[in-house]
Amino acid sequence: MASPEKKHLENILKPFMKSKGFKKKGGTWCKDVGAFLQIVNIQGSSYSKSFYINLAVYIKALGNSEWPAEYDCHVRIRLNSFCLEKGVTELLNYEDFGMDEPPREKLLEILECDGLPWLDNCSSYDGAKREYVLPNRVMAKHQREALDEYFA
Repeated sequence: MASPEKKHLENILKPFMKSKGFKKKGGTWCKDVGAFLQIVNIQGSSYSKSFYINLAVYIKALGNSEWPAEYDCHVRIRLNSFCLEKGVTELLNYEDFGMDEPPREKLLEILECDGLPWLDNCSSYDGAKREYVLPNRVMAKHQREALDEYFA
């Protein structure tokens, strides 16, 4: 069962994500954009009342999932690390701050300006390849092998 903090965060994101064409299942939103699926996922910390927002793109040519788990996607990043300087980690910290402090709606602006454009950029062959070749991208061996073949 989702914690009150996770439900609070989901309720902030839900109307925004719906307005952008995403469908929700649990703490994950999915949007079909042709040959790719875009995923936005809320992940709770195992150690505190803090959260992460995971962004991911699933390449349909490499699998047959209609609603992949974020960790099964081919191109992935955490909004927390991607937009670290914008205070995402603090906005997702319910351990040290109350439900409405800091103003968590700022996450919507960050998703609009940074998160969703990242998903759009990675939802093409060239965009996914540009992200894939970055040196700090770590993935399972079977994913790397599939992507090596796909981008060859």
